[in-house]
Amino acid sequence: MKFVFGPVPSRRLGASLGVNLVPYKVCSFDCLYCEVGKTTELILERKRFFNPDDLLSEFKIKYKKRINKIDIVTFTGAGEPTLNIDLGYFAKEIKKIIDKPLAILTNSSLIMRDDVRRELMNFDIVVPSLDAVNELVFAKVNKPVNGLKVNDIIEGLKLFCDKFSGEVYIEVLLVKGVNDSYEELQRLVEVLKNLKYTKVQLNTVFRPTSYKGIVGLSEKELLEKALFLSKNGIRIETVGNYVRKLNNDDSSLFEDIVELLKMRPCTKEDLILLFGTAKIGEVIEQLLVEKIIIKKEYNGEIFYFRK
Repeated sequence: MKFVFGPVPSRRLGASLGVNLVPYKVCSFDCLYCEVGKTTELILERKRFFNPDDLLSEFKIKYKKRINKIDIVTFTGAGEPTLNIDLGYFAKEIKKIIDKPLAILTNSSLIMRDDVRRELMNFDIVVPSLDAVNELVFAKVNKPVNGLKVNDIIEGLKLFCDKFSGEVYIEVLLVKGVNDSYEELQRLVEVLKNLKYTKVQLNTVFRPTSYKGIVGLSEKELLEKALFLSKNGIRIETVGNYVRKLNNDDSSLFEDIVELLKMRPCTKEDLILLFGTAKIGEVIEQLLVEKIIIKKEYNGEIFYFRK
């Protein structure tokens, strides 16, 4: 597996150099809304998935090459990064190399563990997910590994947030008709009031998902939910469906687009906004002919995927 990808345009963090710590779709959740794909190995056991030196060697090369194109380094990828038992080691070693903030996106599934909370202390920004706080809704939207309870996650989050000195951006992703009711949001308010966090980022489905029939909220509906949370004392911001132009040059265009499409489906318009070049159409056609990418229609738009 290739460990380092991007830069990827993060709506939350800017231009991010991604570090993938687990093989494709090894995860503790099989979320309805995941745009990477359905989970193929649903586990909660931490493992060593590869030789740590291989990742660090690749990271040093790619970071040096792309240092001027990125705002942040983010542990994320095609599964849950805290499942990697070398998480703390990677964080410490990579912080010796970089002069950028280090962040991690986690689904929070292992945050009840002392070792995981301790390792997360090495990051500057932690972005834990909390899509639902009711057990039934949690099971429906996140489809967790058997035996995992959201109440344990909530308790782990509280213990972590109480001690963490960095920034905590709690992500809540709403799926229409699943976890977006005001009843569930009121439950969420009661939990968030007891957590120490920087801000809550309210998100929804914008791209093709693993499961059919999954629909996101409209911009108006998302704003209405955000206003409800704000009026109830929650520090909230919505995560809009925008992309940020990256500081790329044409010499790495082919490679950058392929790596981006491995992690996130994009439209042609997305890619033009991101890379700011007239060559996008030509590159897309070449990738289609060489069968490196495929295209699919979703909500009336054509998205491109890495095969």
